Amino acid sequence: SPDGITNHLRIHTSRRNARPIASIASNDRGLRVMDIETETFVSRKMYPFCLNCSANSPDRRLQVVVGDDPNVLIVNADTGEILQELTGHGDYGFACDWSDDGWTVATGFQDKAIKIWDARKWCNSSGVSTALCTIRAEMAGVRGLRFSPRGSGKPILVAAEEADYINLIDAQTFSSKQTI
Repeated sequence: SPDGITNHLRIHTSRRNARPIASIASNDRGLRVMDIETETFVSRKMYPFCLNCSANSPDRRLQVVVGDDPNVLIVNADTGEILQELTGHGDYGFACDWSDDGWTVATGFQDKAIKIWDARKWCNSSGVSTALCTIRAEMAGVRGLRFSPRGSGKPILVAAEEADYINLIDAQTFSSKQTI
């Protein structure tokens, strides 16, 4: 497809065995999963908008998906079924990550916002999706997010902006950041 630009690739292990697989987010609205050893696609899922990033939960049962839409999708990693749509961003999404703790999710959008979500409680009592907090980028949209691995010292969330700013965010309290 002319719209088949690969926007993001994440390598992880399969939930079913220890083989490496790659999740590929594409401009043609597809999220494909490839078995790297056999070089075959094991699943293809289509969504209502171009996809820019995806990340799996540590147990690999769920995925967070962002793209050319202001909503964040939480999907079943096996079936692709949309389980939750999180609202609150004001533009398109380009970055996401799921912490090794299993419940903390970060999303970065063109609205210069990094939102932190708790997978144990996506919504408030009224059913409205509610982020734990919002951290502002310095100058531009966030294009890359990554939580530090568990056991590697103080938990950090790294947020890379498209305008050469890197933000190091305290991933325990989300109350402080250092910008480089």
